[in-house]
Amino acid sequence: MNTAEKVYCGVDVSKCHLDVMFKGRSNRFDNTVKGVESMKVRIGKVHYIFESTGGYERLAAWLLMDAGADVSIVNPARVRLFALGIGQLAKTDPIDAGVIAHFAAVTHPAPSQKPPVSQRQLTSLVDRRQQLKTMETAEANRLETVREPQFRKMIQKHLRWLKKEVAALAGLAPYNRDSGSSSKRRHIHGGRKRIRACLYMGAVSAIQHNTAMKQFYNRLVNENHRPKKVALTAVMRKLVIAANSAVKNPEFCVVS
Repeated sequence: MNTAEKVYCGVDVSKCHLDVMFKGRSNRFDNTVKGVESMKVRIGKVHYIFESTGGYERLAAWLLMDAGADVSIVNPARVRLFALGIGQLAKTDPIDAGVIAHFAAVTHPAPSQKPPVSQRQLTSLVDRRQQLKTMETAEANRLETVREPQFRKMIQKHLRWLKKEVAALAGLAPYNRDSGSSSKRRHIHGGRKRIRACLYMGAVSAIQHNTAMKQFYNRLVNENHRPKKVALTAVMRKLVIAANSAVKNPEFCVVS
């Protein structure tokens, strides 16, 4: 099927729903396995267009890919700029789905590829770890305001459980939270939290299984006496440099 014959279905995704605009008609389906199956039966095998919405689009997009449908996951910022460009200022779920379909009809996005199993598993682990960290922070904040001993014990018990599961998902020893006594010590700050979390887990694996990274990390800690947290941040930076190099020069990448 060439681009002139393509039929696009815009899908606006939320946590609970999939709002669809197809051939000028809107429908709503649950963002569940059953809901995606109903959407597939109702709409058929067309080119589905999703915005990247922090993970809520993955279930539907991947199930449709498995069913052999063309699926594109596009940058929401581009879609929003497109909407502004055509003077579409109003925002509702059906309107947004229509804008997504219109955007696709104009730009003809290429079909996206389903990530490999290892990447999907890592994504799920990072998501789960972040959920637990958010819960841990909330419980720690509650502990500061609770006075009754029995409730403090309940929260403290839950915090111990959360820390244990977070450590298990990280895959090694607990992350060093000590900042030391020196006020001059530098700390990473800002940036994209999810990317930093991914880099942290990648660095943790690298210092265990990659000889060069392991030597680099040990040299910083044992010979240069850098705090483990600082040394791990240096490994994260090296991973970013290596990733940039791989993107710019794919011909030099060695797959083992």
